[in-house]
Amino acid sequence: MKIFITGIAGFIGYSLAEYLIKNGYEVNGYDIYTDYYDVQLKKNRFSKIEKNLTDFKISEADIIVHLAAQAGVLYSKINPFAYIDNNITCFLHILEMCKETKIPLLYATSSTALDLKSVYGITKKCDEDLAKLYSKNYDMKILGVRFYTVYGPWGRPDMAMWKWTEAILKKEPISIRGKDTSRNFTYINDLTKHVTKIINTFLSSNIYEDSPIIGIANMNSRFLDEVVDIIEQNTNIKAIREYTNLFPEEIQRQVSEVSFEAHTDIEIGVPEFVKWYKEYFNI
Repeated sequence: MKIFITGIAGFIGYSLAEYLIKNGYEVNGYDIYTDYYDVQLKKNRFSKIEKNLTDFKISEADIIVHLAAQAGVLYSKINPFAYIDNNITCFLHILEMCKETKIPLLYATSSTALDLKSVYGITKKCDEDLAKLYSKNYDMKILGVRFYTVYGPWGRPDMAMWKWTEAILKKEPISIRGKDTSRNFTYINDLTKHVTKIINTFLSSNIYEDSPIIGIANMNSRFLDEVVDIIEQNTNIKAIREYTNLFPEEIQRQVSEVSFEAHTDIEIGVPEFVKWYKEYFNI
């Protein structure tokens, strides 16, 4: 099976590509290396899989997995135009290409599409609506996969777990927004396994009415303080915690509509991230 991944140098794109390659799939993809966070991190991810990629054109793929997007809830307040360009306009180009080629499309959406408190969330909801429209009007095979707070090795520097680990190791204060804030933390290895299963089921099924959306999350919602506790245990450094209010774009608890449940709890996943972080930065 030939799988083409957009955003292949991103956290989820790289992780999925690596898992697929290890399990015998033919994988290719592209990434435009935006400078939203350290481009070298993206290049380091890509270099780990580059030699194992299969040389085929996107038009030759059995399925396109569209993961490329402008990420980040809070950054969407600072630079909303980047989200319109990268999350809506680019997605529309992908839809048009799949309409012409009849290639099945699996695309990533987000739990933020359920609360609509940020420009980011609104762009993801727009993607979901566009996918349903194209699926219905043009008889296209399209499936959305909704992600919930994905974390793990090779993660993103803009996410709280990375920021907290970095600050704790430097013995600097960390900011925790909302003392009772919780998230459905989804470990990356669970996600890649579920997405692979979904790809196979999706391609072998003729039931794809109106572009359904499948959620993947760990349903054991956890408070942010619990994550910090585990980082402390795995760095042997006491965190300097500073509590602030949530920003208007943020939610206190995630709304969960999940079809596939991830089972790796933070007691296992967070130590794996901290271990990777220390090895990556030679700490």
